[in-house]
Amino acid sequence: MRLESKTILVTGAGGGIGGAIARVAAAQGAAAVVADLRLDAAERTVAAIEEAGGQAMAIQIDVADEPSWQRAVEATLAWRGRIDGLVNNAAVVNRSGFLTTAPGDFDRLMSVNLRGPYLGIRTVAPHLHDAGGGAIVNIGSHSGFTAHYDFAYTTSKWGLRGMTRAAAMEFADWNIRVNSVCPGVTPTPINAGAPHIQPLIRRTPLGRGARPEEVANVVVFLLSAEASFVTGEDIVVDGGFVAGAAYRDAALESGMTFPLGGAGEAD
Repeated sequence: MRLESKTILVTGAGGGIGGAIARVAAAQGAAAVVADLRLDAAERTVAAIEEAGGQAMAIQIDVADEPSWQRAVEATLAWRGRIDGLVNNAAVVNRSGFLTTAPGDFDRLMSVNLRGPYLGIRTVAPHLHDAGGGAIVNIGSHSGFTAHYDFAYTTSKWGLRGMTRAAAMEFADWNIRVNSVCPGVTPTPINAGAPHIQPLIRRTPLGRGARPEEVANVVVFLLSAEASFVTGEDIVVDGGFVAGAAYRDAALESGMTFPLGGAGEAD
């Protein structure tokens, strides 16, 4: 029970990766605060956790709104009296280019994907300090290591890596660790029908997309005492995509096989 007696607040936990993080955290002993803009979705996640014997509470939150964060923290403290971990998972996509993205759409994406984690860290960190320390995990993307055909989303995920490292340095004296987990293609009901999903899966060296629980397992590790000396890191969970998917494709197209038969020559 890696998170026994811990209280973990997870944003965007009404489904997908966020929902999986809340469920796995609860299965590992945490009291999960399931925060989402859609209260009905958060309540469904809570019902699944409680059905499995875990503890959870649903909260509606607009991560771009500071008073909303304050209300979420107040509700968490009223329920549990402390906060031990924060997972900034809530995010939106735009799927549009430079010339077709309106300034208002760009601002909205940044307000969720970057302002949201900023407000979360700013609001929650003092309470982690009060609890004697804790852990923050920001959910990035492998797009934060390369480029996605969504420049605003890509920009936000590169920015989140910088925020993660800056926060890790600033809060180290408070015994607060800050890391990011960067998933690759992870099919969920929200994105399963997107046209880019299957081409990405075909190019992923492990030959499939991630299951949300596989991402959640890494997040729970970082929230736990087992990761007590890990901070300021970006952990990519993408089946090897960033490591060299393009080179692997080129090698396979040129006739090379894996594992190599000998001396790096093609069969």
